[in-house]
Amino acid sequence: MAIDSPATPEHVGLEIREGRPWWKVCCVGCLVVVVGIIMLIGFAWRGLSGGGPRSLKALPQNFPAVVNLYRIEDAVSIVYLPGSEKNRLMAFVMAPFRMFGRVMISDHQVDQDEGVGSTVSQLQNIDTVTVRWERFAAERATVLNRYLDDFRRNGFRIDILRDDATATDTVIASREDVRVQLQIQDLADVAGVDSIVVVTDYLNQ
Repeated sequence: MAIDSPATPEHVGLEIREGRPWWKVCCVGCLVVVVGIIMLIGFAWRGLSGGGPRSLKALPQNFPAVVNLYRIEDAVSIVYLPGSEKNRLMAFVMAPFRMFGRVMISDHQVDQDEGVGSTVSQLQNIDTVTVRWERFAAERATVLNRYLDDFRRNGFRIDILRDDATATDTVIASREDVRVQLQIQDLADVAGVDSIVVVTDYLNQ
């Protein structure tokens, strides 16, 4: 049996008839999409010219001393994303939404947009380093306990999650100035630890 749709309230129909014409709404929406695509192309071009994440041979000089990465010399990749690049990226992504918001949203939503802008501006104070290891020649328990002991010694708050389906341990260690996410995947049919990923967010000031 078909489900009857509720009747449209009279004030909604009146608002549609007396409000902004549908074709204007459509045009504004299409404009946002087009501008977003153009900006994404521009950002990709800028990335090819040297902006964005940087692949390094060693940890950046401002990497926090309280995070001791186990056998960093065996890492297969080190990627550094400075806060200044994050700030530009987020500002870039949010720009079309802000433009759309100025046309369409209410005063209350404008206040929310300003709050988002403030959050985006704070990203420039946080650098991120992502380090990855593959086919790591060690026991899972050795790697996990090595990091847990180090986090406890340096005053981190620790949360641990185990996903048996993917054979992955996730550790989130945080303190006021640093946040570390550690992921260890160790499948039973592969010798050593399959992969280790450590993502470190830290204040760059």
